[in-house]
Amino acid sequence: DASRLDQLGPGLGNITNACVFNVTGHPSISVPCGMADRLPLGMMLTGRYWDESTLYRASDAFEQAFDWQKL
Repeated sequence: DASRLDQLGPGLGNITNACVFNVTGHPSISVPCGMADRLPLGMMLTGRYWDESTLYRASDAFEQAFDWQKL
């Protein structure tokens, strides 16, 4: 019986995290970095224009160094 806004609201609540990078075109990636209430948390990394490879290396380094499910 929920309205369309009530149905879409929870999914759109996090759009502000990435919206600025969608506008500027900066490469960004979300990396799992922990758990809260049995749900995964993400860490947003943003890089310089045309430097996605640095984001991939940083993401991989974090994932190799930490067991994010236990953080």
